[in-house]
Amino acid sequence: MRTEKKILADSWYAEHLEGNVIKVDSYFKENYHSHLLSLSKRFNFVRGFLLFLASGKFDSIVTTRGGKGITFFIFLRAIFSSKRKKIILLEFFRPTPLSKLYKIIWPFWAKYIYGASLRRSVTKIHVLTDGEIEKYKDLFGVPKERFCFIPWPLHFDEQKSSDSPKSNDNDSKQVKISNYVMASGRANVDWETIFEVAEKSDWPFLAVCNSLNLERVNKLNKNNRAIVLHDISLEEHGKYVKGATVYALCLSETNTGVGHIRLMNTIEHGVPVVASDVTGLEGYAVDGINSVLVPPGDVTAFKKAIDILMNNAELRNQLVISARSFQQDRTFTNYLTEIKKYVNETVSAYNAKESIIMA
Repeated sequence: MRTEKKILADSWYAEHLEGNVIKVDSYFKENYHSHLLSLSKRFNFVRGFLLFLASGKFDSIVTTRGGKGITFFIFLRAIFSSKRKKIILLEFFRPTPLSKLYKIIWPFWAKYIYGASLRRSVTKIHVLTDGEIEKYKDLFGVPKERFCFIPWPLHFDEQKSSDSPKSNDNDSKQVKISNYVMASGRANVDWETIFEVAEKSDWPFLAVCNSLNLERVNKLNKNNRAIVLHDISLEEHGKYVKGATVYALCLSETNTGVGHIRLMNTIEHGVPVVASDVTGLEGYAVDGINSVLVPPGDVTAFKKAIDILMNNAELRNQLVISARSFQQDRTFTNYLTEIKKYVNETVSAYNAKESIIMA
């Protein structure tokens, strides 16, 4: 009789879980040929297939929804596994349909293909905002009891990983800019609104995006109104955030968790935040406490809020002090304690049953 369940853990959570935990990368290196490992790094479906092959040897698989090959892995578990509910998904958020075709078929895909695979293969799903539970229950047809809400931390009392990319001082020269407003992000940034705000203002503006959004941002950057950077390291990004006078967390309404890390990092750097009052920030951004909230897409309100902070150093300082006080108990350590408890209770509850936990 087995006394301890074997857990195959993917993503950065693997180094923080307790018990009989095997990291995916370690398992792959010990059991798969180097050529397969090389292919798995290049192609998501190969990594998903290798995860599927490995999953039969474990009681639970803990991963994140956004991990490489995870969607294909979920499909394979749903189709081919007799004991299916083995996956625990952490940090789950709704995939965003980008192409026109994907948007057309999205409702059918969500309920009857992706949703059906979740229902057949995943035992627990962790979400980052409470409101997502009802939305995802209806969207994917997954029973409500399979969801768990554990909010993302708002204070890094310790770092989540040590493998963040570093900037190279020989290759990267920081742009000279002062007393500026900054907006950044890889996804769900409402670039149209913040650029319209900038066009009607005279403060220096720094926009940081990735290569996928660069064309869109450059088109909006009329007359070179903003300094635009793209694909910079996390270290360099942090330096620019720390140097900003105000950070504009200008977001599109997606009805899914968004902006939590940007909010946390900005306040950690001592910079006041003006944010879109989207549902994805519920429970994170509190108006007048750790941010100034304005209606999504409201150019006039965004400009007014930014201008007030830009012209009032005392008010900026008060907002930062209030924000840091608000965040003190929302620590990374407490967050990991809740995640470990969640995973352990799920694995214990299933005993001989297969269970998938996604983080």
